[in-house]
Amino acid sequence: MEAQVDPVEGVWQRVFAADPATFDLSTARARLADVRLLYSRVAAREASFTTAISRLEREPSSAPGPPDETAGERSEPSPADRLPPESCREADRRRLRSKWLARCELFATALGDGRVSPQLVDALAAVLDGVARTEPGVVADLLADEAALVEVASCATPDGFRAVLRRRIDQIRGDLGQAVLERQRKASKASTWIDRDDGMYLLRVALDPDRGQALFAAIAQRIGELRNQPSATVRSEGELRLQAVLELIAGTASVVAEVLVVVDERTVREGPHDHSMCETEAGVPLPIGLGIELCATAKITTAVIGVDGRAAGMTCAARTASRPQRRALRALYRSCAFPGCTTPLTECVMHHVIHWEHGGPTAVENLLPLCIDHHQLVHDGGWNVTIDPRRTLRWYRPDGTLDRTTPLRPLADQLGFHPVHQRPVGRSDAEQPDQERGPPRLFGPDAA
Repeated sequence: MEAQVDPVEGVWQRVFAADPATFDLSTARARLADVRLLYSRVAAREASFTTAISRLEREPSSAPGPPDETAGERSEPSPADRLPPESCREADRRRLRSKWLARCELFATALGDGRVSPQLVDALAAVLDGVARTEPGVVADLLADEAALVEVASCATPDGFRAVLRRRIDQIRGDLGQAVLERQRKASKASTWIDRDDGMYLLRVALDPDRGQALFAAIAQRIGELRNQPSATVRSEGELRLQAVLELIAGTASVVAEVLVVVDERTVREGPHDHSMCETEAGVPLPIGLGIELCATAKITTAVIGVDGRAAGMTCAARTASRPQRRALRALYRSCAFPGCTTPLTECVMHHVIHWEHGGPTAVENLLPLCIDHHQLVHDGGWNVTIDPRRTLRWYRPDGTLDRTTPLRPLADQLGFHPVHQRPVGRSDAEQPDQERGPPRLFGPDAA
């Protein structure tokens, strides 16, 4: 009878027998996918071994016996002795992962076959462990349909899956997230101390999302005002932030903070539903009741976004995107628009798809949030991106080859997913049909 060959053996051969220096982009991506598959398989086995060790350490029969005086000194160190020491944080992460994979067998299987990533399992374990301490019944209800959770997790980012879990936990509780906010408020605190080694005075503040976003907005607004003031010296971001904090504490700066809360229209008009979204500008979940209350009492600036992704009345004569335009884009994107990038929109720059120097307007229809790295990839790396009226993005390599297409999806339905229509791995550039080749590069690397 012919022996079965473990498919992982073939993946292992492809990863370690190839020379990355000879790869083209498609091959490099394919080998990276192989590495991620191996990483998931190894992480699943690591969790199994950690669980086994924990069980054996608790069993009296596994306790070490008296030393064998005839054995003498070991000539070879054990495999564990040859490994670098593990940090406490990494050990805790590994134990937490193994603890919950032992209980979530479907997730353990999905991790082993590469359908979910180790980081996503860590997100699951962190959420479940936090809830299990006080509400074990909620965890049991959540895991009652583990198969559905695995299906969601297979196409979600860790942050997106955390949002799914929090929303389902809120539905089980029936309090729309209010209990979480109350615990966060009780856990909020400020600490002050002096470092006796260097004499520095230290301040640490932990705030719930409601008050935290208001404080952060005030600091950001004051930093913007300070940056526009004339100064004889160039001040770093850290220096500006410190001055803003000190002025706000001392009361020498008068700031009316603008807080942006993203709530879907259906929730505001009809109340909570299965796909309700309510979060801060940074993407931190808020209780739906609080979001509706803020919408009822706050001064609201509307950004009218149609189902096709178009925005009206958001054109600016300046090169820099205005605050209303950033609000409109936050209603469309949670993070950098480059496929797979999770850099928050608050840390992105607004890229002109048709460049400013070539007549591109500072309008929402022509703006795209990109992180610093991917902004440089477009300007200095030779890549190009186009946008159509439905905000479908097409990303072109420096040679003009279409790399991938990313259609816009409603933010309330994204939950961290990144839909990507990518050309099949393994096809060479020469095999690409002419219609997949993009327009020639119309602007140089010095465009902005």
